Amino acid sequence: MKKLLGMMLVTAGLVVVARGDEAAETALIRKKALSLVESIQKGNYALLADLTYPKVVKMAGGKEKLIDAVTRQTEIMKAQGVTITRVAVGQPGKRASKGTNSFVIVPATTEVSTPAATIVAKSYLLGISPDGGKTWTFIEGRGLSTKERRDLILPEMPDGFRLPQLQQPEITKKTQ
Repeated sequence: MKKLLGMMLVTAGLVVVARGDEAAETALIRKKALSLVESIQKGNYALLADLTYPKVVKMAGGKEKLIDAVTRQTEIMKAQGVTITRVAVGQPGKRASKGTNSFVIVPATTEVSTPAATIVAKSYLLGISPDGGKTWTFIEGRGLSTKERRDLILPEMPDGFRLPQLQQPEITKKTQ
């Protein structure tokens, strides 16, 4: 009886440790996703590049070219009176793995103000970890909207792992 009770306590302890590890991993993913969106808001495009999935950085011509492109685009937006007013991330979904890669969906909402309207776009960040969840980089979901883009950018994903369907942005016209 004591042996059975001991085994049950050890098993319960392992479940608590596993749940603790899962909670810690979820907190890490969310922290990294928040760092990514904050880097955009603060203009820290070097951090943005560091937290972007490496293949996307490579496709942009490298870190410096990505930083330059984002900087130029931001300047164009500002000149047109377009500003990102809010970016929020939700709780990461369940992690799925294939080979050495792990994947997770993090819901994201971006609010943009233009002279004529406010736009709220609900999307997601796809987190990818090449090392079992120790490090994470991200791709914004709208960049994966076509099969061709997904095939070009993403490693093979687990069977049954599906990217969320993108929603149309909500546009609220401003009154003059």
